[in-house]
Amino acid sequence: MKFFGTPTKYNPGATSCLYQKIRTACPKLEGFTAVADMERRLYAILAQRDTVLGDAGALAACAGRPDCQAFSSNGLLFGSLSADWVSRPGACFYTRVNV
Repeated sequence: MKFFGTPTKYNPGATSCLYQKIRTACPKLEGFTAVADMERRLYAILAQRDTVLGDAGALAACAGRPDCQAFSSNGLLFGSLSADWVSRPGACFYTRVNV
């Protein structure tokens, strides 16, 4: 979604933009390392779109499965890490520490 901002005061010499990116903050989750704004292009081992897992639910689901190596903040679980990174603004990708 795009937003448009109109300056409240006209400044003909201004070359700056009103947009300010809010940095993605990935919560620290025990046993996993996080990468912000990225995801791997992988086949998900668990992708239940009728259940919203979020960070905490995905953490519990992944920690309870020996075949789970990583998960994303949208609740997808992954059993492999052999794929390229893909930009996903606002997302967090968690990888099991002992992998």
